[in-house]
Amino acid sequence: MILYYKGAFGLNLLWRLRGSAVYRGMFPGAISVIVFICINLVYGEREPQELISHPYAFGVLISSISFLIIFRANHSYSRYWEACGAVHQMMSKWMDATTHIASYHLQCDHYVHIKPPSFYDYPDLNRKFYTMDRRRQDVKLEGSFNNIGNGVSTNGSNHNSALYVDKQHAKSLCVEARLDGGWSGLFRPKQGEKESSTFYDKDLPWNSDGKGFASTLGGRTPSLFLQELAHLCSLLNAVALSTLRNDIDGAESPLGIYSPGEPWPKADPDINTCHECGWSMFFKFLAGNDRSPEARTAFNAARPLSVIGGVSAAEIRFLQTAKGPYAKTQLCWQWLSEFMTREHLSGSTGEVGPPIISRVMQFLSDGMLGYNHARKIMYIPFPFPHAQISVFYVIFTIFVVPILMDEITSTIWLGALLSFLTTTCLAGLHEVARELENPFRNVPNDLPVCTFQAFFNEALITMFAGYHPDSFWDANMTKNDACKVKNDRFSKTLNNTKESSRGIEVDIKELKNLVEAQGREIERLRQVVEEKSKGS
Repeated sequence: MILYYKGAFGLNLLWRLRGSAVYRGMFPGAISVIVFICINLVYGEREPQELISHPYAFGVLISSISFLIIFRANHSYSRYWEACGAVHQMMSKWMDATTHIASYHLQCDHYVHIKPPSFYDYPDLNRKFYTMDRRRQDVKLEGSFNNIGNGVSTNGSNHNSALYVDKQHAKSLCVEARLDGGWSGLFRPKQGEKESSTFYDKDLPWNSDGKGFASTLGGRTPSLFLQELAHLCSLLNAVALSTLRNDIDGAESPLGIYSPGEPWPKADPDINTCHECGWSMFFKFLAGNDRSPEARTAFNAARPLSVIGGVSAAEIRFLQTAKGPYAKTQLCWQWLSEFMTREHLSGSTGEVGPPIISRVMQFLSDGMLGYNHARKIMYIPFPFPHAQISVFYVIFTIFVVPILMDEITSTIWLGALLSFLTTTCLAGLHEVARELENPFRNVPNDLPVCTFQAFFNEALITMFAGYHPDSFWDANMTKNDACKVKNDRFSKTLNNTKESSRGIEVDIKELKNLVEAQGREIERLRQVVEEKSKGS
């Protein structure tokens, strides 16, 4: 993808050669000028309209050709944006699924002792006038609220309002942030050892190696589960984008190792690859020699798609064994799905229920749907009949436009200029359609998949961050209130138990009386039956 800025009148855009539809269209325009000069030399000087009585017929032909080319350009533009949307949907859904699993993993029983406190366990803290306002220590609340809800005074005199905040009594739970994301609690230091973490070094809080949450400055590596999850998802996305670039089966895999924090790959491929440059590459572009499968695969090898954790020889062997681009992507998708399922059944996702996990699998499936939409555009070209007739009439205009200009102009320079501009416009618009109809193959006007992959990798690395830094409350501040809440809850439960036991005692006594009354009635009836039997 060629990035550009909006200069004065767009003049800065005219100096780009490779990837330009203008300079490709100039070649047919130059041939048209030569044809015009030849016609003028053959017929010599004559009055206009001697060959044709009226140029209306040529006008209808040029209009028809214009409609034919514009129709193709419009659909090519639609294919380009549809492919862009499909790729982003694919990455979004796979990112959603992976992030969900990472969030569920942090709720498993391995992290019970490092998890932040839950509001569920402290329901009555709202009555203790606490707040989660991060700005409480920096913002002065003196004065009044201005028309916020009903019953709020505009002059600050309504101290009984529910929205009135007294800064002297309100207490914030967000006192000291945990900049290590809570990971230091997972690595309990032995006697004589200092506290350790993953990406955060407590002794050097401002030190950074540029790797973000993947850093090991704290002396520890991120969770192995999260590392494997990030690797499999990164591998899936990289292989999907690689197959969309249509690399040849059996060629060397254009996958590399991603180094967290490295500079973003340039969206313009000509900036990344300097093995060829200048006029040679431009003439190859004009001739179309840079679009062969072999040239495209060699070009892609210079732009590898990076994978978090790298790619092992065994993974490369399995990917090469899978035949076809769809099979390679499906294999990586199966690896990620199997990993999630296995770890869920083993308890790595805590007590999250199967219906929720099935929703995560649906996200993975939606990502494959986006991949197949993108692959549809890559694999199925623009319909051949329309492409063929467009090429035919573009070539036809090279010879028709000079005849038309020769009939309506009386000077050579004006006829040559109009022939050049008209043919260049139609041929250039046709080249725009050809460039956009396949957004994955047509370098340099392709989608920047290497940049997309780098963005995706950095987003995956955020899973190593752990918990929210402000989620860890001040335990000393809430200790008395928490105990009071727990005591209140225990007393309430005890009272309810006593009341229930009293009710049970009353019910048992009534039932005992009823049973005794029924026993006396049965005895009376037995005696009546015996007396009647003796009298008979």
